[in-house]
Amino acid sequence: MYAAGVPETGWNLFIMNHRTRLDWYYIWLAFLKSTNAFRMAQMFKIVLKSSLSKIPGYGWSMQMSRFLFLERNWERDKEHLDTYSSMVIDHGAPHSILIFPEGTDYEPNSLLSSHSFARKNNLPAYDYVLHPRITGTVHLMQQLIAGKSLERVVNITAYYPDLIPENELYVLLGKVPKEVWYFVDIIELEDIPGVGDDDSEGKSSEQIGEWLKKLWEEKEELLKTLYEGPSDEKSINDHKHQNGTSEETADNVGVAAKKRTDEAALSSLRDRFVEHNLVSQLSGIHYALFIWWSIFSVLAVYVFSVSLPAQLIALIVVSVTVFVNIKYGDWDYLEMHLHKKRMKEQQKPL
Repeated sequence: MYAAGVPETGWNLFIMNHRTRLDWYYIWLAFLKSTNAFRMAQMFKIVLKSSLSKIPGYGWSMQMSRFLFLERNWERDKEHLDTYSSMVIDHGAPHSILIFPEGTDYEPNSLLSSHSFARKNNLPAYDYVLHPRITGTVHLMQQLIAGKSLERVVNITAYYPDLIPENELYVLLGKVPKEVWYFVDIIELEDIPGVGDDDSEGKSSEQIGEWLKKLWEEKEELLKTLYEGPSDEKSINDHKHQNGTSEETADNVGVAAKKRTDEAALSSLRDRFVEHNLVSQLSGIHYALFIWWSIFSVLAVYVFSVSLPAQLIALIVVSVTVFVNIKYGDWDYLEMHLHKKRMKEQQKPL
């Protein structure tokens, strides 16, 4: 799997529809394969819900990677976003941040919530994406722009043509998609309405928010075309009537017709995106990773079971991590706490 057309350097904000809980995992694999893996591992950060940071081992490693975790509490998240963006800006080295404006992954309950939100706000109901909750995304954009730390927005639409991996259990059972497609649209700041305008009365943020809603409207149209294809029922019925075909033959005709319309739909999309086609046979990679992690886990258990120094080191690391998570929330919060403290000291008059 690769993500052709994705910028490797510079200040980038990636925005993407959240089709499954594992979107971040598959896009991470795509980026690692298509770009400089070392650079991406250092400078690519993902915005996730805070509960993921609490997963022992797995979540802790994401904390160490300086991912941004939000709690869906705007007052707390706003402070978190402000401090995090300040840290990124002060760091000086260009970063790339991935955020899911929908705020949660696509599943039956979240789709019902999205429909309810649409009714309350007189918006169209979407079937293939969730309505974006734009406040956090727009605020992060404005903070990065104000700090001269955003050059472009990379708009990505994720499409799983054969299998949608709903949760982590799919990966553990080896149920992985054969193909994952990412439609990539690179948008320079000067092409985004409201960017650079005075936001003292919120007009700039409102324009950016409307632009973001428009992008999601386009995502819905794109995914509807891909998943459903143009209706070809009339031609199938005409074929049955004229040739007296059986139901089984008609179904085969329908499959062939849908394949033709899907290919035509994809062909019509080629000019709309910088690069659009991503094809991946992932089973081999996942099985190799499973074998590698199994061997690593067995060796790690053996070392910790026979080596007292290794046991002491593991105990210290786990104890410190648990303490930080209990006292500060996670390593990310601790770093931001120290950053705010340092900023206050720098602002004191000499």
